[in-house]
Amino acid sequence: MKKFLIKSGLFLLLFLGVNSLFTLYLDFQLPRNVRHKLFWVFSHQQQHFDFVIAGHSRAFNLVDIPTIQKKTNTTGLNIALGGSGLTDNYLIFRKFIENGNHVKNLIVQIDIYSLNSAQSFGYPFHDFLFLPYIYTDYIGDAIKRHRGWLRYFFWKYLPCTRYIEFNSKYDLEFLRSSFRTDSGWNRSLGSKIFYDLNYKNFKKPPARKYSVAPIDSLYLEKLLEFTREQTINVVFYTAPVYYKLQGYHNTQIPDRFLQEICQKYQIPHLDFTALALCQNQYYFRDYNHLNSAGTLLFSEILSDSLNHYLKR
Repeated sequence: MKKFLIKSGLFLLLFLGVNSLFTLYLDFQLPRNVRHKLFWVFSHQQQHFDFVIAGHSRAFNLVDIPTIQKKTNTTGLNIALGGSGLTDNYLIFRKFIENGNHVKNLIVQIDIYSLNSAQSFGYPFHDFLFLPYIYTDYIGDAIKRHRGWLRYFFWKYLPCTRYIEFNSKYDLEFLRSSFRTDSGWNRSLGSKIFYDLNYKNFKKPPARKYSVAPIDSLYLEKLLEFTREQTINVVFYTAPVYYKLQGYHNTQIPDRFLQEICQKYQIPHLDFTALALCQNQYYFRDYNHLNSAGTLLFSEILSDSLNHYLKR
């Protein structure tokens, strides 16, 4: 019995050791997949940008960076991620800066969906994308806040468990792609514009009373405190919505909160929800997202406004 226990213990230690080494390899290799938007963003190091755009899909899909660059005579990048909450926005931007990149202006698309990401998105904190960086203090802290101590403990100290849990996200094809150096993001500079003008989906979502989630409020302020420390200029904007959605939701609480935040941190807020283009369904694919025609037009309008607020 004693020999059996010793052999079982040795086998378990060997198993955990091999799996831990393999996990460390995955921590190194998976982020090299620059075909994935987030890891493409993190592949930038020691570069200078006049501005970056952050936010969820209404930033990721609704701005054309080359248009803004041309109209403002600046250099920029889109670091937004679809379906991402403010925790993601903070972690992405801070990690981007700590990679040695220099940014003068952070342009944040913010709206009722950002301020209550759990109510708005199916998976608002993309924990699995930050697993390779779990040993970084502020990333580990975010994982603890969102997923709890127990899961954080297992992911950090039994590292094989983190990739076992997310094996559907990090499959063999994802690993294969990490050995390729080509990326489709370089041409668009991080944006993914909807070019199908024929796609239309105008089924109204359920009417809701929106509030501000404490976790989103917390990470918005963390983001703003970090930009203050780094002396980075911040501009908020809210992208267009199709006019029939305006007034449909009760937004009094997030509207008041956003006004207070802007006053506290002296941040301009550019609200584009009542533009003339918001009256024309041609420019939209659904209530909250522009198509390519709308995105190109809006990018010109956004550029004209940013010219008054960008730090040069």
